[in-house]
Amino acid sequence: MFKLSELLKNTAIKWSSFILPDAEVTEVVSDSRKVRPGCMFVCLKGRRKDGHDYIKEAVRRGAYVIVCSEE
Repeated sequence: MFKLSELLKNTAIKWSSFILPDAEVTEVVSDSRKVRPGCMFVCLKGRRKDGHDYIKEAVRRGAYVIVCSEE
């Protein structure tokens, strides 16, 4: 497990007001099919697919944190 504050340390990622920095994240994934409860889902924009299109699926599977480049 990782503390969210440690995972995002030294990054340009902006925090949302509802995020708890001491929350524990079990795993970091970019494939929504691999999301399990407690995961951080990172949305990557590829040539053919956009991870932002899979946010709802990731949340439904138990993603605890979503990192994205679009609002």
